[in-house]
Amino acid sequence: MNNIIEAFGKDFSTGTGVMAGRWLPELKSYGAYFPSSGLKADAAKKYQTDDFFNRVESLEYVEEALLFCIEKARAGFPLADCSSPERVVDLLHEYLTRQSAQLKLIEPAWDSLNRIRQERNAISEDLDQYIQDKNTSLLGCANEIVFLTQVKSIGSNTVRVSRWYMRSSPGSPPFALNGTIRLTISWTKRLAQE
Repeated sequence: MNNIIEAFGKDFSTGTGVMAGRWLPELKSYGAYFPSSGLKADAAKKYQTDDFFNRVESLEYVEEALLFCIEKARAGFPLADCSSPERVVDLLHEYLTRQSAQLKLIEPAWDSLNRIRQERNAISEDLDQYIQDKNTSLLGCANEIVFLTQVKSIGSNTVRVSRWYMRSSPGSPPFALNGTIRLTISWTKRLAQE
């Protein structure tokens, strides 16, 4: 249990700037520890115990905390009326509402950026190699289209091939064809239809 209470004290960043930190003096944590009477003296050095709460519920602390909070508010809202705790609460609420609206506007762009990063990583860690592979594939497809167009336009069962680069299956390396290829009319028609 103590590690959770310690985390409440140290794992919440105080931040930077005029809005940073806690606006109540001597507040060290969001948690409290109520140990047995035998452990109370040592615990009070490290944790907020019932002694701390007895002190902060005193009139002296409330007056000190009020001045401290108003001083923080005046630094955070230098042009606003920070004359009362109620007004400070209203100013903080308005500020948090604006910040929330801004985060809602940022969220879709952040989601898009993360989606693009995921897509890029899915494509390849080496984007230049990916583009080169796609260009090679595109060139192979273009060669196949030219070849099939010539086969279709010749209308013959003999095709003269000077140097065509073809792929036997998607993803396989291209291979060169030289010489004459005899195609049956039915094979040519089937390819033309596909």
